[in-house]
Amino acid sequence: SNLTISGTVVDDANANGSQDGGETGLASSTTTVTVKLYRDNRITGTPGAFDGSDALVSTALPTDGTFTFTGLTADLYFVVETDPTSPVTYLSTGSFEGSVASPGTVTKVSSNRIDVTLVDANASGLLFLESRQIDCSYPLPRNF
Repeated sequence: SNLTISGTVVDDANANGSQDGGETGLASSTTTVTVKLYRDNRITGTPGAFDGSDALVSTALPTDGTFTFTGLTADLYFVVETDPTSPVTYLSTGSFEGSVASPGTVTKVSSNRIDVTLVDANASGLLFLESRQIDCSYPLPRNF
């Protein structure tokens, strides 16, 4: 098959866990966005569980927040988004499953992971939300 999984990492400017008007894909000019795709290893790992035996299929470094994994076959995949830390730190505020035609499934596991079972249709609209963190590492000024 030639199936795909696609989605967006969004800059959740107001940190409310939803994509609001004006909130767009997180640009790589702001920080490093990483989305990794793993295939479930049913042979040596626990079937259906994201564990250390799952094969890394691909890594996306989206420049505008959007990612697409292509050339996939019917299988269970784990889509894992890493909170950007360089040069600006972001923290996850949520994720949304997007959609895939039945009998495929899309399941939100956490704000950084969505599991996708591809059967005979593409999965699209996966959404990871990230909010920029304020750097509080500088000492406060002292009043004398």
